Amino acid sequence: MASGYEKAGTDLDSILAAFVSGQTQAAATGYKVAGSDFNTRYAKLSYGTAPAVTGYKVASSDLSTIFAGIGTVITSLTLYMNATATGTLANSYGLVTTVPASEVSKATSFITTAAEYGRIDSQGGSVVPSSTIPAPAGYGFLFDSTILEGHTLKAGTWTLKFKASSVIGATDTVNIKYSFFKYNAGVYTALGGLAGNHGITSSVVLYTVSPALTSDTAFVTGDKLYLNLVSQSAVLQDLTSSSPFTFYTNGGTNESIATTGYA
Repeated sequence: MASGYEKAGTDLDSILAAFVSGQTQAAATGYKVAGSDFNTRYAKLSYGTAPAVTGYKVASSDLSTIFAGIGTVITSLTLYMNATATGTLANSYGLVTTVPASEVSKATSFITTAAEYGRIDSQGGSVVPSSTIPAPAGYGFLFDSTILEGHTLKAGTWTLKFKASSVIGATDTVNIKYSFFKYNAGVYTALGGLAGNHGITSSVVLYTVSPALTSDTAFVTGDKLYLNLVSQSAVLQDLTSSSPFTFYTNGGTNESIATTGYA
């Protein structure tokens, strides 16, 4: 519910940044909503920057000198690839905020006609390769949470870490192509700048890439972050049943995504 305190017709909830569990609280103000002081509702100024003067004061200090303005507090967000299917997309493994353990590997085999591109299934399986890059279809990794709803992912450089190998990496130039999307009710919207590719060998290697989100991106109700992965046989174009791609998950920081956070 709204706070019930307004400045020029705008509720303070649309002016001051929300308090997040784990933050240090400001001192009590004496202003309350449903019996709880504002310091349990709004983020301390040190977490962001000041909003315009509100007209509400504690002693002689305006609330703008106590609390941060909405949209100025950035909450860090690091996600880990987890070997558990999500409720929203049964064929996708999850992205989670807690560090998983007991690393596992899943192999994607390519069947029927040899071709250049093949979807990488987070849960492993058999895929028919194609001559064009396949669109996301719910077999990647999904952050199946409402945490980002009503917030904005901030622009900037991310760090994506993953472990992988490909049998034909010893004889061909094999790439893993990664891309991030907003997923909502079957619709995938690409996130600008968060895409690229990296060469893969036949040995299991920990890779680190640094894509950059080009602009602040708002998430509305139902929006979820999704990672899509594709294998590319760049020279021979011969993804076949004898050229499985192995991807690792559940390994904690070895398989993780450090974002620029959200406000």
